[in-house]
Amino acid sequence: MTNKKDSWMYAETECSDSWGFADSREEAIAEGRQRAIDFEYDSYVVAKADKTKSPKIEIAEIVLEQFEDYLYDRTNCEDYLFSDATKEHIEELNTRINHVLKSWMREFKYEPNDFYVPIEIESFTVLIK
Repeated sequence: MTNKKDSWMYAETECSDSWGFADSREEAIAEGRQRAIDFEYDSYVVAKADKTKSPKIEIAEIVLEQFEDYLYDRTNCEDYLFSDATKEHIEELNTRINHVLKSWMREFKYEPNDFYVPIEIESFTVLIK
């Protein structure tokens, strides 16, 4: 596949973590069908490939909870230190965590090339003659 701008994806199910790419819907249908036959699946899916931005993680509350647990385990201090954190403060922490993560990924060359998500998913049944 040369251009992912108008690309298509195919896999055995829409929950698959292993999607193939094709340049056209017709090619995706053919390649998806062949993969289904090769792996003895009775169906497969085809979808448009939608390029998306690097995913954002929202782990601020988990980080704060682990921090509280750490402090409590070592000092027996209150384990509800951040219970009054506002929604805005949590969102700001998520933004900062994502910024640091993206900078780290860029610095150490862990950035993925592209993220694509399947949209307009179509299901097909394999009919073997």
